[in-house]
Amino acid sequence: ICMDGNAVFTMYAGSNITGNDATNGGGLVAASTARIAGGTIQDNIATENGGAVYATTGAAVTISGVPVISGNSAKQGGAVYDGGSVTMSGGSMTANTATEKGSAVYVASGKPLTMSGGSIKDGNKSPEGAVSTDSDAVLTH
Repeated sequence: ICMDGNAVFTMYAGSNITGNDATNGGGLVAASTARIAGGTIQDNIATENGGAVYATTGAAVTISGVPVISGNSAKQGGAVYDGGSVTMSGGSMTANTATEKGSAVYVASGKPLTMSGGSIKDGNKSPEGAVSTDSDAVLTH
């Protein structure tokens, strides 16, 4: 799924984004507002960034409720590449892989990641951690 312009995307329980591949954002490229409130984003591949979700500059991605983001892979941000703004208050990120940085989340320079709930656990694999940042990234937990 590739969002452009002012599109708004909302994902609920029972929805699935599975088995896709792309250069960036194997499952979803968010250029504006994306709300992931349920469902499964699983087994997607990005050859560059954001195996499950790629948040571009200006994007606002919210992960809440009980979505499962699992088994995705990319160079940076096996599950999520944060090039915009990502807020996580629910859901889980498990068994994602990054060949370079951030098996669960990679946060680009100067971009914010806010985590007030949810979990990043169980089998996320990367040479540089489950959550990895560039310089000047802003992490709030």
